[in-house]
Amino acid sequence: MKMVKQLMIIILTVMLVASSSVLAKDSESRYVYPITIMSDNWFDYSVLEKVEMLRIDDQTLKQMNDKQLIEAIADYPYLVDIYFFDSLKEGLESFAYECSAYCELIRRPDYERSLEIYGKMLIDYYRVNPRRDGQTEFVIFALQDIMETVCGTSHEEIQRFSDENQVGSSNSILSVPTTPSGGSVVYSTPSEGHTSSYHSASDNNTVATYGVELIRVGSCRYNCHSYAWHSTSSSNIYWIPSPQAYMNDSYYTNFYTGSTSATCSSLGLCGNDRIVYSGNAHSAIFAGNPYSNTSIGSALVISKWGQAGVFRHTLTNVPAIYGYSTIRIYKPTYAQDGIINQEE
Repeated sequence: MKMVKQLMIIILTVMLVASSSVLAKDSESRYVYPITIMSDNWFDYSVLEKVEMLRIDDQTLKQMNDKQLIEAIADYPYLVDIYFFDSLKEGLESFAYECSAYCELIRRPDYERSLEIYGKMLIDYYRVNPRRDGQTEFVIFALQDIMETVCGTSHEEIQRFSDENQVGSSNSILSVPTTPSGGSVVYSTPSEGHTSSYHSASDNNTVATYGVELIRVGSCRYNCHSYAWHSTSSSNIYWIPSPQAYMNDSYYTNFYTGSTSATCSSLGLCGNDRIVYSGNAHSAIFAGNPYSNTSIGSALVISKWGQAGVFRHTLTNVPAIYGYSTIRIYKPTYAQDGIINQEE
């Protein structure tokens, strides 16, 4: 099966290169990705395999004008990845390594002006001509946010798709973050920066793109580390940039460091064990079958994805930038873990 998948990737890449000359002859033609969320075989490949298939070769990129690049950014199947970080600025910096069209665009002189002009044109077009993939609202939100971040274009200038009523945040009854042993934790308390309609569009796009299960709608108030280590309560208002303080706390034992090939049963996993991805990029809570003989890479976990929602997913079905070449698993030292209060 693996050889068949590799052959398919090669075939799609060859088709991609062969079509580049057609694109170059027509400045109005739109770049077409070899695989999208509407493809029947979308879920036949891993995220890492699809990201590689979605790369545009250098020759084609050089032949594309700014308008075509911006259209390719809007069409990029993993556009939602820009929201899975501490900030949209950080998300876009990561996106430049993932999306060839965006990387090429920001290398060009006066790219801010091109993004402002063609971004507005594309948004106006989508308002009249909805996308076939059903992601019109989300793509408009994403383009607006990219334009605001890169160009400083205000929402008023680009006429936000929905109302500007912000999601109301309840007063949190949670204490400020500390480790179980009372150690200090670096955190912030960001405001809710998106509308409820934005979060709905973003979460729906994530479900469609990744095939994950939505547990709770998105929030800009807390992130994956806060959810996994501090509290899973919907009243959580603390954004924790790194889980290192918890990982160093004597309350937790790092009982596994390695690849995702080990089986759940061999590791003795338990519910609420914390999983930290490569480079502390992401934290998740184990929610699978501890007696399973399948690899932990296929195990179910629950985690919050940046400013997006809380999802149930397999350990390796995450944005490529999170990375899982090496994972670390932490178990509470004591029998009863009183920090996590799971609220789904």
